Amino acid sequence: MDILRLPTALRSSLLRQPALRCLLHSAVTYEAPRDDVPPPSLAAAPALLTLSSTTLNSYQVSLPPTNTHLRFANTYFTSAPPEYLFTAPYFRSFPLSPHPEVAFLGRSNVGKSSLLNALFGRTNIKDAHVSKRPGRTRTMNGFG
Repeated sequence: MDILRLPTALRSSLLRQPALRCLLHSAVTYEAPRDDVPPPSLAAAPALLTLSSTTLNSYQVSLPPTNTHLRFANTYFTSAPPEYLFTAPYFRSFPLSPHPEVAFLGRSNVGKSSLLNALFGRTNIKDAHVSKRPGRTRTMNGFG
């Protein structure tokens, strides 16, 4: 274990323990930099992806759904009630899932929760909370 790579708070906490201090000091090794290996070249770094504002703002217009598509979507979304799965305050705290995911992104009060409730087809029960106050939803909620 290279104790020097541990976060400072964890490293100092470990070194305060007398039993661990002896064990860690005897196990820590430090490999000095070798003179015969040149440092990595900046020219070898991959080029950054640069996109123009035209590319970022482009979109494709698709054909409107047919009646068959709309009936299938209605059957799919209303065949079973939605099941609340999780809430995550940060993207990194999302639980792993083998299933495909769909995300609704947008500014405050643009109707993301209203869209979910409409897709779920549940007018009386609001699975996704709706509020007139902007910024009501501060976490990411998963439904299945």
